[in-house]
Amino acid sequence: MFTCLTVAPLKLSDDPYNLSESIIGLTYLPIGVAMLLGSMVGGILSDKAAGMFPEIPEARLLYSLYPKATVIIGGVIFGYSLEEEVNLSVVLISQFLIGFGQSVIMTMVLSFLTSARPKSSAGVAAVMMFLCFAAAAVFVSISVDVSNAIGEGGYFVILSGLFLLACIVSLYYLSLKFTWFQLSLLSSAADDDFKLEKDESKSDEVQSIELVEKREEL
Repeated sequence: MFTCLTVAPLKLSDDPYNLSESIIGLTYLPIGVAMLLGSMVGGILSDKAAGMFPEIPEARLLYSLYPKATVIIGGVIFGYSLEEEVNLSVVLISQFLIGFGQSVIMTMVLSFLTSARPKSSAGVAAVMMFLCFAAAAVFVSISVDVSNAIGEGGYFVILSGLFLLACIVSLYYLSLKFTWFQLSLLSSAADDDFKLEKDESKSDEVQSIELVEKREEL
């Protein structure tokens, strides 16, 4: 997102857009609105998923696949729309997709960290934000030179590819957690069945003993 905000003004101030500084500032409104909406949607989806699986903190990331796809699609469209110099509305829509997706993901991740590490959630969130802004600083510092060398389309395809790899890793981690949870449920159910059978066998033994005692009394 920060790379997007860095590359866009340089391109929009040049041909064929030739936007003034004031108009370029107004082009930030779509991504700002997208982040506002994304934070609310992310919170709603995160709470919904947590209600479905309260035992798993990672469940708050359950719906993160959709905003991740939004970021990837928006990044590719944004890069090539600038490179091919298409209509400004396409650029703004792609920015909206990027901002919305990243805001949803950020909200979900922060809610997950709060649930998973309630006693140290502030410290964990601080580390996450530090890593995010450190990575943003690196990519922003090279964005102009790389975009000029390989084009905006190629640069944002590379960024989207890196983001896709991170998504695959996170989805694999989620699948492992849910698989472990299902196995634990099966194990718990098996233990309950064993205890029930054991209790039933004990009750049968008690009944037989009582019958023997009654016969002896007779």
